[in-house]
Amino acid sequence: MKLDDLIIDKKIPEDRKFIELFKKVLQKQAPFYKALIKFEGIRPFSDYLPKLHSALIQRVLQGIVTGHYPYLHVYQKGEHFIMSDDYQTYYIYSQLKKDVIPCIVLGKMPMSKFVLETGKADYDYNMFFEVVDNPKKN
Repeated sequence: MKLDDLIIDKKIPEDRKFIELFKKVLQKQAPFYKALIKFEGIRPFSDYLPKLHSALIQRVLQGIVTGHYPYLHVYQKGEHFIMSDDYQTYYIYSQLKKDVIPCIVLGKMPMSKFVLETGKADYDYNMFFEVVDNPKKN
């Protein structure tokens, strides 16, 4: 798949920063990391509210049961992390009142009071989580 073939849902407000970071990561021009981030530290890019589909809800629930939580893709802005590509999964986590969310952080190494663990990510999205940094918990 070519980058130009990526389809963007026109109903979701466009986050140019996310799109550019995501393209750079796919082109291996920018780093990315796995991180466990407190839910309160993640902010949606917009107030877009998706319709939650039962199939996706079941997939997320099955992932939780098996320990394979779906990642949210985010980037850091100040102390917080901006999510702009998976509103459905974000709001499912919200409804389930999950305190900690596994994320793929695009760009620089995540540093924030909301980050509990960070690890190296690879281009295969390997579920292995190698801890490389343990920021202070506030």
